[in-house]
Amino acid sequence: MYMHGTNVGGTRTMEQDIKSKFAYLAGLFDGEGNITYKKYWANKPHGRYKCWRIQMEIVMTHKPTVQWCCDTFGGNLREKPRKGHKMQYRWRRGFREAYEIAKIIAPHAITKKEELINIINHYKLDRDRGTYSATGDSLDLSDDGQPSDDSRRKGGAF
Repeated sequence: MYMHGTNVGGTRTMEQDIKSKFAYLAGLFDGEGNITYKKYWANKPHGRYKCWRIQMEIVMTHKPTVQWCCDTFGGNLREKPRKGHKMQYRWRRGFREAYEIAKIIAPHAITKKEELINIINHYKLDRDRGTYSATGDSLDLSDDGQPSDDSRRKGGAF
């Protein structure tokens, strides 16, 4: 996972700094974030069929926090004016970008852990055969946020 403005490699202090950013983002999602993982009906030129909506977003009135998410993890800051209320700022990542972020913050999440694991498992599924890919089975995180012994044996660890 590439993080804007970081040198991934290097000293132990840099590694700890990156892990603390992941934990902070997980906390933001637990408190202020929204995770969407669902199928919905879509009208397309070739008919009507079900499509997946996979996205993660943080919406807040504190612009510097949302800007930090954009600067650190990519994406754009969007403003959402609301009549009679403070300006809202929105940061959103969808589909594969949401998957990459879900992989790194799931061990730190509490409230949104189940939704993050759903996103991770969705992309591990081999769509052609309807089975899990050779890179690992579904992810099962234990209570301490680490992959369970079963997940590690099957190769499903981070």
